[in-house]
Amino acid sequence: MPTSVVKNDQKKLLLLELGTLAVLSVLTLWSVRALLEEWGLFSAFNALGLGYIKQFAAEIPLRPLHLVPSAMYWEIAQGRTSGVAIGTLLLLVLRYLVVRWAVTPLFQGHDRWIVATLAAVLLAWPGAWLGRFAPAQFSALMFFLAFGFAIRVYRCWSLPAAIGCIVSIILLLCTYQALALCLVALPLFALLWKVRDQSAPRIGLMVENKAALRVAFTIALSFVLYGVYALLVSRGGGGGYEAQLAQSSGRLLTIEGLSTHIGGAYLTVFGGAPLLLPLLLVMAFYLQADRAGNDDAVQPPWRAPLVAAGLVAILPLFSLIYLNAGHITDPDRVMFPVSVAFVIVAASLLAWRHAAGQPDGGQLRAVVIVGALLLASTVMAYQVKKYANVQRQVITQAIAAIDAAQPRSLLIQDATGTLGDVYTLLNPTLTQALQVHKRQVDATICTLSSVDRIHPDAQRYPISTTARCEEVPAQPAPVLVLVARKENGVITLRP
Repeated sequence: MPTSVVKNDQKKLLLLELGTLAVLSVLTLWSVRALLEEWGLFSAFNALGLGYIKQFAAEIPLRPLHLVPSAMYWEIAQGRTSGVAIGTLLLLVLRYLVVRWAVTPLFQGHDRWIVATLAAVLLAWPGAWLGRFAPAQFSALMFFLAFGFAIRVYRCWSLPAAIGCIVSIILLLCTYQALALCLVALPLFALLWKVRDQSAPRIGLMVENKAALRVAFTIALSFVLYGVYALLVSRGGGGGYEAQLAQSSGRLLTIEGLSTHIGGAYLTVFGGAPLLLPLLLVMAFYLQADRAGNDDAVQPPWRAPLVAAGLVAILPLFSLIYLNAGHITDPDRVMFPVSVAFVIVAASLLAWRHAAGQPDGGQLRAVVIVGALLLASTVMAYQVKKYANVQRQVITQAIAAIDAAQPRSLLIQDATGTLGDVYTLLNPTLTQALQVHKRQVDATICTLSSVDRIHPDAQRYPISTTARCEEVPAQPAPVLVLVARKENGVITLRP
């Protein structure tokens, strides 16, 4: 192919990549807002500054870096909650760029565009659009860094690459450990990164897979180093928050308990969104479509589709890192390792294609897949934006009423049935939001006795939400009472 044609194709691809990032940037800045823990964290950072990171680390010693991403959000906009959207966008763009770098030794071109976009949007994970999951998003970035270094260790032993992989994994584990099983599986995925010449004589399992063993050794060393740290910080004081989460894990030692836990993971992943399994299967099959490589002369034609289907089928198993019975039913958590694992599945399937001599899948296939990803991202962003609109309506009107009446307490009697859910100002989120806006008022949301609570997010755990208004304890006087109603699709607060 002439050099001029190659350069023209590269320019077109670069424009497509920049367009993808532009669309995702607009969606992120439009939809992402502070919704839950972010309000309390911003309030704490406003009061204590960055010293709150050290204070919080004492409560969660196995994750000493857990609040660093949230602190970054706070610093970016100098305490304004707009930093949540900006910080989320920054991590999204970094995921794209890191994965683009990570897979370059395996393949480039349009296939690299597909995988980088998958890493940026983290398909089907609501947390990609929720600021409360800043630690998880940061840990995903560290995972993809480790992935890139692992690929380089796989291709040729390199001490700098091994150190980079180890450091990335330790930073990941010190922030949020939900991707631990994805790390453990990386050496197994590495078996797909190179197709063995079937005509060559076998030279022994260990020698034949020495590249994957190098990856396994590097990852194992990272876990050992983190394990030493975990033992040191846990001596005498327990494991903090992680120890509390593990208290319910004893049930996993029985066949019934383990099977129920695994069933819960599959139900959460594929049962909660019935279209997800077909979507992932179609995408995985499409990545392997028209496969015609060097290994296909001796391998049956159904081998690639079967491998692709098998990898999609095991995705819920990566969520079993969540030992808590409540967490395994929460798609905001469970879909995180599943979505990251699917990025590695896609990258490994494409690497397998390229190792078998199959060229880049071409622009049309990439446009179809990336277009589907952007459409799914638009749907997710729209859902999050609806929560943000509800909170903005309530907080804006509450601030105006507080400034006019100067109460010590605020009671919102909800006649809509929708307020007080996880992302619609679950108590005490409104109090924390008002603190961020410099209004020191004790705010409570209750639901009128004649109104049904419509709290689907809370029901999936389940967790309790709003009390009935007649059951609310006495609040410090004077108390401002407002009734929330929905008028013309907008929530209004009136006495």
